[in-house]
Amino acid sequence: MHRLSILLFCLSGLAFTQSGYNHVYDYERIFSNQEINSLNLLYDNHEAKTTNQFALITVSDIGKAKDIQHYATQMGKKLGVGQKDKNNGLLIVFSKTLRKSAIATGLGTEKVITDSIAQYVINQEMIPHFKKGNYFQGVYQGSEWLITFLERPENKIE
Repeated sequence: MHRLSILLFCLSGLAFTQSGYNHVYDYERIFSNQEINSLNLLYDNHEAKTTNQFALITVSDIGKAKDIQHYATQMGKKLGVGQKDKNNGLLIVFSKTLRKSAIATGLGTEKVITDSIAQYVINQEMIPHFKKGNYFQGVYQGSEWLITFLERPENKIE
């Protein structure tokens, strides 16, 4: 299963070089089509305003990665999330099966979204919804929080 996911991620990475790509890779099939469309629209609108690129992956396993954070960092690189010259990507990885989440940032993004901020978003904005079984609400609220934060003028990624 993991090898198939890696292959799909590698192939889907090509999509980040074009506009209008899919930002959501729901391999656990957690979200409805309407929810996926809502997330894609949220991420598209943010990218149009800032050039920052967001992606979301749901997975049931992380293969040989040492933890979900390492997996998220690897997948962010493989997908090519973010503008190459700005490193302004952000990837949310969520596993309902493993009950784990991670936020990986590009080098430019991590100057604004620090590890402590990312952990705050996971713990305070996402997990409370996950505990109630509201996975979409958790991901959407966490994404909105990050986008609002990144769209502040003082947080522009150069």
